[in-house]
Amino acid sequence: MKRFTHLISGIAVGSATASLSGGEPISLIVLGGFFGIFPDFDLIFSGLSRRVHRSAASHSLLASMLFALAWAVLLITVSGTSQMSWLDTIPLLPSTVVVFMASFVHTLEDSLTFQGCKLLYPLSLRRYKGVVRFDDVVVNAILIVIGIGVTLFFLQMDLYSLGKL
Repeated sequence: MKRFTHLISGIAVGSATASLSGGEPISLIVLGGFFGIFPDFDLIFSGLSRRVHRSAASHSLLASMLFALAWAVLLITVSGTSQMSWLDTIPLLPSTVVVFMASFVHTLEDSLTFQGCKLLYPLSLRRYKGVVRFDDVVVNAILIVIGIGVTLFFLQMDLYSLGKL
């Protein structure tokens, strides 16, 4: 799928998690957006991306778990340090859930494409594939509308529970 689609899906994950956990919405939404596109980090290096894009290293259940584990370790490690004091405002469990879910939703979206993804690597080398191109306008538009709808639903739910609606 397109990068913007992954961004919106990650934002939706962040807003849902923030609403359901009572966490800080802005930090979780930004984190969701970032990790919604993070599995495509290999695209920064054009030569590398042709060889490893959508590899199990970035597009699998295991990769999403490792991203979440790395995030949790980072958050615990820098907690209380003066250099990264802004990280102290981010709740550990909700943010770790956001990192896992946003990156795994990215993988699930990419598994809808012809190229697919090795979702269960290393347990299985099977590549789960769909029937659409990554740049299919209709599928990307549908996923974007769903992501925006989920985001707006949870944001208005937060405003309602705070008595602002």
